[in-house]
Amino acid sequence: MSLAPTPWSIDMDSVGEGWTESISIEDAEGNCVAHLTSGYQDGPSWSNANLIAAAPDLLEALQAVMVMWDVQQPRKLDDALTWRQNDERAHALAESAIAKAIGENHGSDTEKVQP
Repeated sequence: MSLAPTPWSIDMDSVGEGWTESISIEDAEGNCVAHLTSGYQDGPSWSNANLIAAAPDLLEALQAVMVMWDVQQPRKLDDALTWRQNDERAHALAESAIAKAIGENHGSDTEKVQP
């Protein structure tokens, strides 16, 4: 499976205070991945846009979790250290992806996607 280049971000055209004319989710090259109809900035269109923009991050986080699932409990110290690093990576990816999906930033270097 091949996704559009990441990260994905949200672009909007505003028509008035609190209202958007269009919401687009764009890939890293500025190509439209998805386009949503207009709506109030705190409404479901924005929630959907956040979730769509976070899709690649959510996929990466779930793939990291699956690596953890496939690895049996470590038997040696070296394996335990690697297992713990994978666990920490999976947790960090999941936390970041969830924050992006719900429109929060939590101090990461990704852009905040909710106006």
